[in-house]
Amino acid sequence: MNDSKTIIEADSSDNTDTGVDSGVNADTGVGNSSNTDAGADYRANVDTRTNDKINITGIYVNRTDIKGAAYAVSSYVARKCSSGSGGSSGSRSGGSGCSSGSRSGNGSIHACGGAYASVSSSSSARFPAMVCTPNAEIMMEAQNDKLLHDILNAADLVIADGAGVVLASKILGHKNLERVPGFDLVKELLTNPARYPFSFFFLGGKPGVAESAAAKIAESSPNTKISGCRDGYFSELQESDIIEQVNKSGTDILLVALGAPRQEKWIFKNRSRLNVTVCIGVGGSLDVLAGSASLAPAFFRNNGLEWLYRLYKEPRRLRRMLRLPKYILFAFYWRLFRQGKQE
Repeated sequence: MNDSKTIIEADSSDNTDTGVDSGVNADTGVGNSSNTDAGADYRANVDTRTNDKINITGIYVNRTDIKGAAYAVSSYVARKCSSGSGGSSGSRSGGSGCSSGSRSGNGSIHACGGAYASVSSSSSARFPAMVCTPNAEIMMEAQNDKLLHDILNAADLVIADGAGVVLASKILGHKNLERVPGFDLVKELLTNPARYPFSFFFLGGKPGVAESAAAKIAESSPNTKISGCRDGYFSELQESDIIEQVNKSGTDILLVALGAPRQEKWIFKNRSRLNVTVCIGVGGSLDVLAGSASLAPAFFRNNGLEWLYRLYKEPRRLRRMLRLPKYILFAFYWRLFRQGKQE
């Protein structure tokens, strides 16, 4: 594995070294109520806050923040636990790390006992909840890809990963849309096992990346449960075996790092076959967790300039980066000619 680091931004729609050998060339690639620091009042408002969806160029994005998004994920686990379908955070053999141990015993009471309302009443309880984290590049691509457009609007939770999405929302007159980087959501869930006592399966990245990410999480957060790992280099013929591996692991949350839009399409395509509670498209997040890629410095992240730093480090991405200004111009077009007709 190459020791050199790739600088990537904090959005989880990044395609860093996800790997594909199926004809796609990726160049990147309920918590416990007694253990939250947000307080009961905050949790009581999560359903209302997260259900506040706004139309941004035809894609409906949830207005929330990092903890609101994490509690939304928790609510999906609680919903599945209460309905008796999908995964549950039962005790497992082994501990943290990348193992495929099966669950033992009954479901964890502290994981499924929280009184969290379902964030999305429209999604079927038969399927895992789907969380999408689009940046401006993916929002622009969705304008020309009807399947991707429909998938984003069918997702249970859509968070504004990139600063470009937030800027577009302001152009369209929406207030207080907060950027919620997908990597930050993943980190919040993985590093707070007392608050989010769930198990995670890592799918994606180059061979060894998912395992390295699991090992790093085991070091920094030993109580976090990683129920399995699989790299992103697989063909369509291998999908059934991968889905069987995921289902046998008994995981609660499947983190899919295949790069956007491949990961969103893969989740949507296989949603009915996955016996998990939540699927989240996380792009290059596993590379960052593994240490094979790094985030842009805090100054750039805090000021919405990851794209600039990234372009400086990786000039070859110029063509893809041009989608950002194109999307901003499209937002102006949307406001002038389509807003109101599409609301």
